[in-house]
Amino acid sequence: MRVPGTPKRGVAVLYFENLSGDSTYAYLADGLTEELILKLGNVSQLDVRSRFAVRRYKNQPPADPQAAARVLDVAYLVTGSVRPGKDRVRVTVEVVRASTGARVWGGELDRSSTDLLAVTDDVAREVAQGIVGQLVPAEARAMAVRVTTSPEAYEHFLRGNFAMALRSPQAVLRALDEYQIALRLDPAYTAALARTAYGYSILLAWGWQHPTLPAESLVTRGAADAARALRQDSTSSDAWMAQGIVLWFLEPRTLHGALAARSSVPVSGRTITS
Repeated sequence: MRVPGTPKRGVAVLYFENLSGDSTYAYLADGLTEELILKLGNVSQLDVRSRFAVRRYKNQPPADPQAAARVLDVAYLVTGSVRPGKDRVRVTVEVVRASTGARVWGGELDRSSTDLLAVTDDVAREVAQGIVGQLVPAEARAMAVRVTTSPEAYEHFLRGNFAMALRSPQAVLRALDEYQIALRLDPAYTAALARTAYGYSILLAWGWQHPTLPAESLVTRGAADAARALRQDSTSSDAWMAQGIVLWFLEPRTLHGALAARSSVPVSGRTITS
């Protein structure tokens, strides 16, 4: 646990490389990176940069890591690679002290490709301990919490996230398909439900058509999924974003409730329910 008054240690996780030689595994490298960012955010001693902050270095590793660390204002950089095999996945990770370029920690993990949840958990724990040492029990428990009990659902969730980031009509529709498969495998998968709502809201916001659903149905489904996700997890940023976009779409002149939702504040006097 961080001692009050002591500064947090700034950390940036750069997007991992896909060493498989097959672009179909790009979702795995990106997904592991983004989930690692989320997991490390549970460690109170770390100040972890968001995936949006490090996206500028995606597919183009910085020529000068120390300069990148100064831009990101961090003390540590985390880099890595993913090499999927037939039934195994090998992840190589390195933590570097930005000020000197010295290697603080590094390791290689070889795990079954049928349980990417375990891969994510193991990498996050090893990286966190490599930077701060032994985790306090509360942090260790928080990092061990799994977003789903289904490894198959988790893989479809990562595939959906990769498609969603491409930001094209076809990619968003593909992402929705992946999230819905994840939800069929695990109906209690809140993150997949929130991303489904966000996918519907993206179609609305960009004016992209769904092949079978009119805009009114996208509003209804997006609102219902966002509300249900928030009942399950009131801290879900994806669900708040989806609700904010739906409210903006419903009331473009007044923006009633949209700004509050985008700020993760419950809407007073107007709540979308399923």
